Amino acid sequence: MKNLLLVIVIYIIFNSINLKAQNPEWIVYTYDSVGLNNDNNYVFDIWISPNNNKWVSGFNRFLIFNNQSWHIISGPYYKDIFFRGEDTVYLAGDYPKMFTPTDTLLLNTEEDTVVTIHGDTITKPRYSCGALGWKDGNLWLGTRRGLVKYDGSSFTEYDSLDPFLQATSVWFLKTDSKNNLWIGTDSGIVKYDGVNFTNWTVGNSPLPGVRIHSLVIDKFDNIWLTMGDMVGQTHEDHHPEIVKFDGTNWTVYDSLNVPVLPKYGIATGVCIDSSNVKWITTSSGLFKFDDTTWTHFDTTNSGLPSNSATECECDRDGNVWIATSYHGLAVYREGGVILSVVGQDLGFSPMTIFYPNPSENSGKIHFELFRPERVEIVLYTSEGKLVKTILNEYIAAGEQTVNFSTSDLPPGTYFYKFKTGNRIETKKFVVVR
Repeated sequence: MKNLLLVIVIYIIFNSINLKAQNPEWIVYTYDSVGLNNDNNYVFDIWISPNNNKWVSGFNRFLIFNNQSWHIISGPYYKDIFFRGEDTVYLAGDYPKMFTPTDTLLLNTEEDTVVTIHGDTITKPRYSCGALGWKDGNLWLGTRRGLVKYDGSSFTEYDSLDPFLQATSVWFLKTDSKNNLWIGTDSGIVKYDGVNFTNWTVGNSPLPGVRIHSLVIDKFDNIWLTMGDMVGQTHEDHHPEIVKFDGTNWTVYDSLNVPVLPKYGIATGVCIDSSNVKWITTSSGLFKFDDTTWTHFDTTNSGLPSNSATECECDRDGNVWIATSYHGLAVYREGGVILSVVGQDLGFSPMTIFYPNPSENSGKIHFELFRPERVEIVLYTSEGKLVKTILNEYIAAGEQTVNFSTSDLPPGTYFYKFKTGNRIETKKFVVVR
């Protein structure tokens, strides 16, 4: 028995190492590869939930990815998402919207989507919301007309309490470890400690410009900004600038003091991983900064599908997720992308089961149809390139299993898109030798 257990343990370890070795450092998801056709592959933004799910906003589509399956939701472009633990999610758009896992998840029979989300709506006509934050048990809204606090039943407008916020749009809201609320606006940044507002602009600080593209806080409570629309520059003369502020001292990084940074373009986003490494998206690719060394990734030296990177987020597996203009969503991790699926329940029931995974020479896809209908199963590489159509037939009702050969596929990561009626599901599997 002990020998058998030892053999099992060695087998598991060997296959885990083998599987990790097969994982590519770059994976690219396009709308077509996840089940959407005739879209332009523009990804506006991405957020990572506390349970490591990816929430992706694009043109007229909203997608959720649990590292195994994509779930597609028709709807507007959301500007910000705030996760209050694992139970409540707030969405910021033309008006804030809240839903929880207890909300009804319905199949949409009129459009080519998987689910629509129905939740409690916080309505206030003037609040076109661009940012969400949390402080002192209240939801804070960044709007085009200032800062608003929502306590669950009533609104408090702070544009009348602080003159700086009267005529400014609020785009970012983040809370530091000392419970200060940091506010990114189109006129600078503001700190609110619960009593006083302190603001920094180009007039009273070294801020190089007025347009903030992103605001994040690192584990030492340093504020990191990416900037655009620089003072004294024409639109054609913009160059990426990354700003660090520790509450007292300012550091501005640009091509003048960091030669690897481009001379033209804009810095669009910044995210920070668990090692406190900064990742910056720009119109000239992706940059990594470990507080000492800058590293540049673009289409010539990496798997980045486009140099026009719009936003990024870091997940708990050490992956960096990069949104791009018109080229989909990329994910990068040195040593190989890790897509863990433990404990990531979206509340959706899987439509298909793939086995064995990893696969050597053949694979099986098991599914159940409640009525006769056409089923399409299409295979893609991890870069989103079409490999082949596995099935495109009218299938009878009941439990079904589709067998297909993987012997002609090079080792690596693949995805299959399962589509029938109004249901779409995309899943990953690995081919090994």
